[in-house]
Amino acid sequence: MATLADVTSNVTNMLRRTGDTGLATPIQQEVQNAVRHYSRMPSFVIERRQMNIATVASQTWYSLLDNSSSAGFGDSATGTAPSATDSTLDLLRPIFAKVEQGSVDWPMEFVPYNPDFANLEGGSSVSGIPSFWTFYAGRIGLFPTPSAVYTVYLSGFFKPAVPTDSTHESAWFDQQIELIEVAAAKRVALKWLHDFELGQTFSMLEKEQESVLLGEGAYRMGSGRVRKHD
Repeated sequence: MATLADVTSNVTNMLRRTGDTGLATPIQQEVQNAVRHYSRMPSFVIERRQMNIATVASQTWYSLLDNSSSAGFGDSATGTAPSATDSTLDLLRPIFAKVEQGSVDWPMEFVPYNPDFANLEGGSSVSGIPSFWTFYAGRIGLFPTPSAVYTVYLSGFFKPAVPTDSTHESAWFDQQIELIEVAAAKRVALKWLHDFELGQTFSMLEKEQESVLLGEGAYRMGSGRVRKHD
């Protein structure tokens, strides 16, 4: 799969700016902006992610680092409540969750976040082996609050994260790379080169690729391969 560096290089070549080192950072930023823009839209481009969380006694909420890898998520910042300021990953559909205690695995049930989950928490007095989990503002919430160190395994379908490192991959680079490339090239032409004729050319190409995206999405939803709410 192509990386952020690969796509940035492709866009640089498309703009014929290979020797312009001053544009290297802006071009990468516009590739990231294009991914961010299209990830906000409902589409079939999603990522299956799996993560392991090492719990901490008396800690209910665990942050997820915004990383473009399809696996390897662990807990990061500590905290007792969800925070809207976290770098968020949008969970579209949970797949499976379990908590491991020694050689025994306990299944966990997903509960959509709402005030009822906050009531379930019951403060620090309710603790034990987690049997429920939820997702809110980029954090995983566990109930009962873990009473010791456990390993929680989670998987689900998420909206693609924006790649932040040149080595990061993205589902967009795998399934709709041409769309991201021309969208980024358009942004560079208009915002950095002030070449409106070139920007218009890439804008038309972007519209063509958007039609491909919508057509493929309609086909997949019609065949049942993708749910409409994805």
